[in-house]
Amino acid sequence: PLNRRGFIMQKMSVTKRIALSGVTVALSYALTFIEIPLFTDFFKLDFSFAVIMIAAFMLGPLCAEAIILCVECLCLIKSSSMGAGELCNFVLANVFIVCPSILYKYKKGLKWVIISLAIFSLSAVLLSLPLNRFVIFPVYKSLGFFPMTVKELFHDTFWYIIFFNLIKYFGNAIICVLLYKRVRWIVDKV
Repeated sequence: PLNRRGFIMQKMSVTKRIALSGVTVALSYALTFIEIPLFTDFFKLDFSFAVIMIAAFMLGPLCAEAIILCVECLCLIKSSSMGAGELCNFVLANVFIVCPSILYKYKKGLKWVIISLAIFSLSAVLLSLPLNRFVIFPVYKSLGFFPMTVKELFHDTFWYIIFFNLIKYFGNAIICVLLYKRVRWIVDKV
């Protein structure tokens, strides 16, 4: 197949895909250590999803799934939630990252990237509510982090959860859109 300039397009080699996936895992995992507390110490913002999202658009949804799995497994090492936070992050990353990368395979272009990121960012925000209520908060309660009931905690933090996740997912989406073309050009040169 030919690209817009008439040059023959070559598929990315398996070696290059594996190497780029490994670099993405390392960079994304490193970014999980740079956390910005929002509202309370409980809500910590990081921008590791932006790196994985860029790789997902370049490498496809299957590589993105493998990258997400590797990063979340590495995050288990430093987990304070007995893996509940990582499990929820894995589920939300699949909604936020893998779904747009599947759509990107069929609908390319900045317009579709922005539309899909907006839709799946909102989807991840909405999904974060039941995940916090029924997975994360019960685990934190069992660990003795909160003196109140899970229902009270969810009621008290409902809007914090929404605002935190809006900032997290739309922030990562904006970073991805701003960096994608620049990073893609570098990867194509390698």
